[in-house]
Amino acid sequence: MAKKKAVKKGAAKAPKKPVKAGAKAAAPKGKKAPAKKVPAKKAAGKGKSAAQKLRLASPLPHAPKAAALAGKAPKGAPSARAFVVPVSRGLLSKEPRTLSENYDEFQHDHEVTAIIQANPHSILRVDMAHCNPGSGLEDGDGPETIDFAKKQLAEMRGLFTELRDFFYVYKITVKGRPGAEQIGLGAHVATAAIHDPQTNPGGKIIRNEAIFVHKAEGRARLIQGLGAVIGTVNLCAPDPDRALQKALQKLSSGRPCDIGGVDRKGDRHEVWVVREKTDLDALTALYAGRELFVADGNHRSKASQLIGLSHFLAVIFCGETMNIDPYHRLVADIPFPPAVFVAELQKRGFKVTPLAQKTPFAATEPHRVGLYIGGSWYLLEPQNLSGLDARSRIDAQLIEDRILRDLLGRDPGDKRIAYVGGDYNPAYLQKKVDDGTYQAAFSMPAMTMKEFYAINEARQLLPRKTTWFTPKIRSGLVIGLLD
Repeated sequence: MAKKKAVKKGAAKAPKKPVKAGAKAAAPKGKKAPAKKVPAKKAAGKGKSAAQKLRLASPLPHAPKAAALAGKAPKGAPSARAFVVPVSRGLLSKEPRTLSENYDEFQHDHEVTAIIQANPHSILRVDMAHCNPGSGLEDGDGPETIDFAKKQLAEMRGLFTELRDFFYVYKITVKGRPGAEQIGLGAHVATAAIHDPQTNPGGKIIRNEAIFVHKAEGRARLIQGLGAVIGTVNLCAPDPDRALQKALQKLSSGRPCDIGGVDRKGDRHEVWVVREKTDLDALTALYAGRELFVADGNHRSKASQLIGLSHFLAVIFCGETMNIDPYHRLVADIPFPPAVFVAELQKRGFKVTPLAQKTPFAATEPHRVGLYIGGSWYLLEPQNLSGLDARSRIDAQLIEDRILRDLLGRDPGDKRIAYVGGDYNPAYLQKKVDDGTYQAAFSMPAMTMKEFYAINEARQLLPRKTTWFTPKIRSGLVIGLLD
């Protein structure tokens, strides 16, 4: 992920101080204040942090407001459980070159700069505005950067068509994998449906990673400054009977896509807009009441909550068409010689086998983790797994508990730990150790969809950086608009 500076205080203008619960309502000038108190439930903002007080001048246009936030269906919708509704207002690209990776897929800013330089149509011009060649900006979400991003979006506006009240089918065809198509529904999804164990235990949208407030704040400021939502939340809908998949395939077959493009990996991304009222109602009913798991975009969904949006922009992929790639770990400043480190792992419940190979080790199945340290590869096989719950037995959690925390005494957020997504292979890991940047690499197996479902259904949080869903949705084909 491209590095961003810490959130600056005062970057977002604080809203006016809310009326406190139980306080007397203000009287018109020259008149005696009435004795009636403001009801506590109407006292907005009490006890909220500065970040939570971020708000927009107005919510999403045409989106269901109070009704949706109370869990009621939007006007005319066929189900009282509906929280997946048509996009109220958005932009559809007319130019395939606007398509780009998401902001959080990069290890370094210079990677983004090179993409923008090669393709000035890339939406990264807006989403990572500080990376524009010659911008002179360093802060990824400061006021100057957001102003610059707003100008970039205005310049690109002619590459898009504005639409209202629509769903869209989003399909990804994977290069080199015939028949491997990932298909989903683009929609507005109610923030009020996000599960929270204390405040909303019945919520149907399950977030599964810890939220880092400064990251969500940065996204919130960008949305607020642009008046637009570029980053799409990737949701997973379990679809064992393939009902969702069949419905979306029917809507997208027999006609050309409205916009499509090929990403830098060679995967094709296509969008079909759905606007007929009968189709909108049918899709709203089909998705009503379903549990949805966040695959990518925990912070993007949180950003929409921070600024008071009733809905966020999402693509809900059919879970049985999705795939997870590995998410590796690199560790710096290990305080033991390699031989001592390996011996300590054996004491902490790992079977350690030296590997004769010098070529990078790619882990392909659960509980077989590759370790590269001191110029050699080892196979780590965790032991003593009986009795562990769904989260505690996955490899990422075992590495975190037994090695990062117990052996090294580090929190998973320690800056000496780097998390490397599946786009970077084990050869990259070996190189980063050989050049001295890190002392050890863990070549991780991919989490299975079965494991992912189990942890979400148990309402547990995943360890940091566990799932690298691929292929990934691309930014820049559809953008949500605010007033």
